[in-house]
Amino acid sequence: MANTTWFCKDLGDANIAQVTLETLKDELIKIHHTCGEPKNMWAGYQYLSKGLHCHIELFITTNFQEILMLANATRCLAPSPNTVEYLAGYQDYWPINEY
Repeated sequence: MANTTWFCKDLGDANIAQVTLETLKDELIKIHHTCGEPKNMWAGYQYLSKGLHCHIELFITTNFQEILMLANATRCLAPSPNTVEYLAGYQDYWPINEY
C-alpha cells in the first residue's frame, strides 16, 4: 500500500488550531469506529514552522477523506512516520502499510 493517496490540510496557527484539531480527532475516531475499525484509516498531525508562527498540518488517508470530506484538503505525499504524531485510526498503520 505504499501508493496510498493522502490528504493534508493546514489547520492554521497552532495556538488557535488546537481546538479544531481536537474536534477533528473526535470525528475521526467516530468514523473509524463506525466503519469497523479498518486498518487502512490513519490520521496524524505535525507542527510546522511558518515564519514567526507554528502551524498544525493534518494528514489523513484517502479512506478517511472519502467519509470526512474535509473542505480544502489537498492530495499530498504520505508524511514521514518519524515526523507526524498519531491522531486517530489504526494505530499500527505504518508497519503494515507504508514502510
